[in-house]
Amino acid sequence: MNRLFHFADQILTTADCLPPRGQKAARDLIQRNCTFSIMQGVGEHPSFVSKPYYVALEQRSPLRFGYFRSLTRKLEERLPKGGITAACWQET
Repeated sequence: MNRLFHFADQILTTADCLPPRGQKAARDLIQRNCTFSIMQGVGEHPSFVSKPYYVALEQRSPLRFGYFRSLTRKLEERLPKGGITAACWQET
């Protein structure tokens, strides 16, 4: 997992694909999104990582992984089949 964090950071700091204007803000947003996505994956699939790593990562998370899973379940129950994409494109 640390390799994945490092890889994402390395790509974002070396890639020259963002326009100069707003580059730092865009990189920060993408970095936070990558970090959140990795944490979300670990939180939803704790068996993929060791218990000590799970605990260490959860301590750095703004949300407890169990709480995040419960929010995800509640959201899935409230959204139509197909998730948020389907809800956004649902005809009114």
